[in-house]
Amino acid sequence: MHFAAILTSIVALLTTNVAADHMMAATRCWGKKCYSDHSVFFVANTTEWWAINANDGCKRTEMVPRMSICIDWAAGRAHYWHGSALRSQKYCLLRDSAPENYLGCDADRCEKSTWTQAECRWNTDAS
Repeated sequence: MHFAAILTSIVALLTTNVAADHMMAATRCWGKKCYSDHSVFFVANTTEWWAINANDGCKRTEMVPRMSICIDWAAGRAHYWHGSALRSQKYCLLRDSAPENYLGCDADRCEKSTWTQAECRWNTDAS
């Protein structure tokens, strides 16, 4: 099964209203190089979702409203904000599941993990 079809299936299963923002990271690995650029961010209390690049590091997304996100895979945490970082509150995500393997993608190894909104308990000012 093609990776896009798997991602579409994951989205279909998870597009229900939830009380907090969360992210489903789909990771594809070739040898020791892994990429999570075909992941999905779900917006709280809506059925709205956006494709997101969940690779390690800080980036602006194509989401509306504009969103910036910093992901630290080694620590299993991320922080993000909508609109201007100077005018909005930062929110945080924690990886709440160990990566699970799944079959049928175009890589050597494929994993998925869930990240849920949590209280920010670390310094998010560095980014």
